[in-house]
Amino acid sequence: MELDFDGVLDRDINANPLIGEVIKNYISNAIKYAASGKHIHIDLIDDSDAIQIRVRDFGTTISEADRETIFERRTQLPGSENKGRGLGLAIVKRIAEAHDGTVWVEPNLPHGNSFCFRIPRQYEN
Repeated sequence: MELDFDGVLDRDINANPLIGEVIKNYISNAIKYAASGKHIHIDLIDDSDAIQIRVRDFGTTISEADRETIFERRTQLPGSENKGRGLGLAIVKRIAEAHDGTVWVEPNLPHGNSFCFRIPRQYEN
């Protein structure tokens, strides 16, 4: 597992503990579905208005047609039978939406996937 937190750990992040479930699910899926060798790269990107987490695996790339549907309940891709119930990514999506965030997956070229989660900064007045 390779981590790239680009200086984000230099400051405190006050977040709902449910956010940890997003990261846990993404890492669990990367372990289950990544190619042999199970190399996983986690990026934490801090920009002016949001924090983005990206978990990259190097397994089979999810087709463009399936990238939206995998975040719906009980959706499993061919070849993933018996590896889950198809609920994890649906829960991740609901957690993100509850925090005004977004989730998506994009190709990790040349092969694999980048599962992304972006949550806006919320400042206290």
